[in-house]
Amino acid sequence: MIGGNIKALLPEPSVLSVPLLALEGHSLYFPSTKLVTHCQFECQGKAFAISLYERVEKSFRKR
Repeated sequence: MIGGNIKALLPEPSVLSVPLLALEGHSLYFPSTKLVTHCQFECQGKAFAISLYERVEKSFRKR
């Protein structure tokens, strides 16, 4: 529900991936993206975070 609410605020065309779960202390890597924002919350005493990434086009140099 949170992802859908955020997606509604983004310009078209935007896509929403399936949610991912990462344990604290572990990192995730998303190739061809850049981090736009990261927010941390607490919900019912549990840590919760949302990260928003933007796809970036790879630039290839011709030789």
